[in-house]
Amino acid sequence: MRSWLTLYILALLLCTSCSGLQMHGQSASDVGVPTADEATVKAPGEGADRTPKSLVLALDGLRPDALAYAETPHIDALIAGTWLPGYQGAYSPVAQSLTDANTISGPNHVAIMTGATGAQHGVRRNWDVFRGYHRDYPHYMKRLEAASPASQTAYLFTWKNDAKIPSGADFIYDGEDIDNVARAASILAGDHGDEAGLNQTRWVKGGDIDALFLFLDNPDFAGHAEGFEPSIPAYVAAITRVDAQVGVLLDAIKARPTVERERWQVVLTSDHGGYHTHHGGNIAVTHTIPFL
Repeated sequence: MRSWLTLYILALLLCTSCSGLQMHGQSASDVGVPTADEATVKAPGEGADRTPKSLVLALDGLRPDALAYAETPHIDALIAGTWLPGYQGAYSPVAQSLTDANTISGPNHVAIMTGATGAQHGVRRNWDVFRGYHRDYPHYMKRLEAASPASQTAYLFTWKNDAKIPSGADFIYDGEDIDNVARAASILAGDHGDEAGLNQTRWVKGGDIDALFLFLDNPDFAGHAEGFEPSIPAYVAAITRVDAQVGVLLDAIKARPTVERERWQVVLTSDHGGYHTHHGGNIAVTHTIPFL
């Protein structure tokens, strides 16, 4: 049996602080968010409502004030809950990365994957990701696989150190942003061919994805090159480009022949913000991130 609450709680774990969360679209009762008594979702054919599915997007170095400035129709539709009929959105532009670790990728990536604070997971730098207390605070996909071994999971990223966070995913792949977006869209469409991944994982052609994680680097790359401020055209343009990639993934979900029998949970967040052409300091513009 799969539980709505399993996926729902795991998503909430991804945000260490979601103050200012704003709800958009229909009410929880309108879209079928369960009470504790309604949490169990039966498989199709057993009086099921809809099958829960999960897409988690982590966009590196994304400042929410720059996100508000950029042209982002697809992310806007997620926030508004209008990307697909029957959905709702919840968004905070003032969520926070870890306050007990530096504003760099390593500790914050582990926090996104595990829901643990810096003090809990023990990662302090980019290079010591593998030293985290991953047995005590496992990757959310490892929890999902333990609760539902038949789940099909894929873990795609651009930053190689993410491979050092034990995920238990069925398919793990380190690739460039543009290639991984195409790979993820193909997996969502159900037509991705057999492909070998890291750690002896493989995606089997015809697999039906249940939970997909995708990390995209482009905003951070532009921020380091030109600056992280919303006044920097190159940085804002990078956010607009990544929004188009989000649109590719949402279109792939909409085109699934089973989409009307599925309930998709889409989470989007970042690991840190930035200041001028760097990050790492413990100031508001590096700590403040979007969460939806």
